Amino acid sequence: MTAARYYIPVIQENALKSYWSAELNEARQASIDAHSLWILCGKPHCGLINDMRRNSKYKYKLAIRQARMVEEVELNDEIS
Repeated sequence: MTAARYYIPVIQENALKSYWSAELNEARQASIDAHSLWILCGKPHCGLINDMRRNSKYKYKLAIRQARMVEEVELNDEIS
């Protein structure tokens, strides 16, 4: 058991997402970049920078939701 703890990697149950794709990675990175820029600009509550941050976050979350729904539909079709 000790050897297993040291040498076999353990991944959390919810760490692997079968619906994850390169597009989601790009959307995630765009959201992170927009958030970082927002912080560098002093966290404005209105204006172009804040709008860009909110839009990129919205697009990222929407892309995740859509990918989950597509996977669920495909899984249901496969089961049927």
